[in-house]
Amino acid sequence: MQNIYVLNDSVIFWPEQNLLSCVSDSSKKVQLTGPSARCLELLISRKDLVLQNDFYEYAWQGSGFIPSPNTLYQSISVIRRAFREICENETDYILTETRKGFRLNPTVTVLAKMQDYNEDDSEKNENGTDAPEQTVEPVIYQNRKLTHFTTMAFILIIMMMSGTLTFEIYGTQTRGYKFFENYSGPVFMPGSTCKFFLSPKNGKDRLSILNLSFLKCQHQYFVYVTILPYSPDISVISCDRAIDLRPKKCEVMDLRDENVF
Repeated sequence: MQNIYVLNDSVIFWPEQNLLSCVSDSSKKVQLTGPSARCLELLISRKDLVLQNDFYEYAWQGSGFIPSPNTLYQSISVIRRAFREICENETDYILTETRKGFRLNPTVTVLAKMQDYNEDDSEKNENGTDAPEQTVEPVIYQNRKLTHFTTMAFILIIMMMSGTLTFEIYGTQTRGYKFFENYSGPVFMPGSTCKFFLSPKNGKDRLSILNLSFLKCQHQYFVYVTILPYSPDISVISCDRAIDLRPKKCEVMDLRDENVF
């Protein structure tokens, strides 16, 4: 028997399997990465605002890897995309509190209970007939500690999802900053004193359509904009110095439809 969570009577979260599955159709399921599963587990258990540092300590503790704000953003994006794949409704399960952290949508109902995980049963639909065979990714998080293997698996999954971004996020010395090595810039925009750096294959024309008036360029004028092909969300990280120089202060924000949320 293991602890599971039923969200909105439609999605089951299996923390020990790092798995989301559909209540009405057990053949619909999405394998999460280890850090993403722990981020979701923290959101559910806290039921309130979870600060970025709390995510870092809970999801990556003992991994030997110090995550960057963008690493956390990627993990939250993995969870959001998983919910969209499983749920036909448009419920936003995770809400962003700009410059603070994330919280589980208070309108989402949560039922915690104990249940055995039977992989054979999960391959059958609600009528008891066999569902089409699916390739189930191996569980990459075991014993609630992130190992070297799970870290590398996490990197591979992120690289496959981005398609065009190749980066390294493993190792205590790099501290995740190698992710930004291929960003182009600095790019300067009219009326702004910020120095913008753009993710690969994105030019100044993409930047010009965004509403970035909320940025405080007088204090944090190094701005890193990440636009990913698989997500409608855009990540904006503003720092008080170049990110490869170990900035003392950074803020991370999410944009959608030209608005910060």
